[in-house]
Amino acid sequence: MTAAADELVWELTGLHKRVRQTIEGLDPDALDRRPTDGANSIAVLVTHMLGSELGWLHLAAGRAHERDRASEFAVRGRSPAELLRAVDEAERSAKELIQFAFEAGVETLRDRPGARPVTVSFCLTHAVAHSAEHVGQAELTRQVLTAAGGPNTR
Repeated sequence: MTAAADELVWELTGLHKRVRQTIEGLDPDALDRRPTDGANSIAVLVTHMLGSELGWLHLAAGRAHERDRASEFAVRGRSPAELLRAVDEAERSAKELIQFAFEAGVETLRDRPGARPVTVSFCLTHAVAHSAEHVGQAELTRQVLTAAGGPNTR
């Protein structure tokens, strides 16, 4: 892989580590708790983050990928182990997808149904930026819930 591809993998690996730390020690009820009306739970934030990340990485790599975005926001009752497995699976996929994306060339255009075409570079950048946004939200959600004496921890 190129140095740039390695750097993207490194960045996503760091984000995944932070997500794992956010999930660890929480039970399913805590993962489903929302800090306020209209906010998302940690389980929803992680599920959506991974769905989006994999969607953009597959697009960058020129690979087909089925995604049900609406279901990401309806997720409930996932155990910490299930969420951690999903993070692990996304991390394993990311390296290969990023490699395929770079092999295609970062200036290569990718078509999106109902939207303007974007470059492979855009897809990769957006995948990392979007994941970072939701990792931060999940971390803050955990802080708010634990400060309020909220979530059950093991």
